[in-house]
Amino acid sequence: MSTPTFDVVRVDEVEGARVRVVACRVPEPPFDDRVTAGFALMLLCDGSTGTVQLHQNRPGRYNVAFPSYPPRGLLDRLVSDEDLDADPSLAASFIAAVTERGRRNEDPTFHARGYDEDTYATIYGDEDNLFQIVLDIEVTDPALVAHLRAGMRWSSTAYAPEP
Repeated sequence: MSTPTFDVVRVDEVEGARVRVVACRVPEPPFDDRVTAGFALMLLCDGSTGTVQLHQNRPGRYNVAFPSYPPRGLLDRLVSDEDLDADPSLAASFIAAVTERGRRNEDPTFHARGYDEDTYATIYGDEDNLFQIVLDIEVTDPALVAHLRAGMRWSSTAYAPEP
């Protein structure tokens, strides 16, 4: 099972207790993590340091990525990645359901083709070129996602914690 870094997590819509997010990354390795409540919870409240990431797209050339943390809200005060790693069943207290709505740009041979730095720069330079997974995440209480708005973006190291 891979532990991908999502270069962009974008909120497409928020409606009550449901949030539609699009998580994007380079299309390899193939995304084979289970789409679980724990994975969804980590996407919504990634326990990172809050720094801005720099991606080297060519030797000596960098793009500033989106902040490596989601906007802080109630979830961040109630649970951490460490809590979830210690007890993955905690996710059910916050995530009522997670549904995968679609994928784009899956390419299991991406890395094997030996792309150069210019190709990586092209892919990173346009979100539409990245692998995308669309998820509907329903939380147990609308207050948990009240701080999220369509268009918000951050990066994430979400994964499906083992039960």
